Amino acid sequence: MTDTLTEGERLQKILESEDSRDLVGLLSQLREPTSSSVLTRALIRAIGKVGDCSASGTLHPYLQASDTMTRVATAAALARLKGSDSLDPLVRALRDESANVRWKAAEALGEIGDAEAVPALLACLHDCHWWVRRSAAAALAQIGDPRALPALDQQQRQEHICRKRHIKRAIRALERQHPGERNR
Repeated sequence: MTDTLTEGERLQKILESEDSRDLVGLLSQLREPTSSSVLTRALIRAIGKVGDCSASGTLHPYLQASDTMTRVATAAALARLKGSDSLDPLVRALRDESANVRWKAAEALGEIGDAEAVPALLACLHDCHWWVRRSAAAALAQIGDPRALPALDQQQRQEHICRKRHIKRAIRALERQHPGERNR
């Protein structure tokens, strides 16, 4: 018996790799950051699972992919990596034409937790899709910047009754993090 692996088996071993260098190497061999292949998305998800934030810069071009699913997978992977170098690309992704990309980008910014994202997330509270607004509110609560309280209060008054609880949850989280902030 020989010890040769099929191409599919080799690919499976790489995707199961715990070494981000293997994954990044294969991703770079595809040479097409606008690629929309299932393989590209699988590699992006695998890089996110490994959790090596030094690989985040490799993923940034995939936020510009022509395929929405690739952009969503990239934002989700960057959320797991939590690299601060992803802040600007994710803030730009908040203006993506796809609501699902904006949703995942807001989620990722919350995971990164950098207060520089607050102004862009505040703008997302006015997004026409409720799941983007909910994700932005949750991200603002994760970041914990009290500047978000007035905008969240205003959004709570405007939000549909069924979705107010997400805004209220964000407000309560910020109030717990910054007691007495409203009295200033």
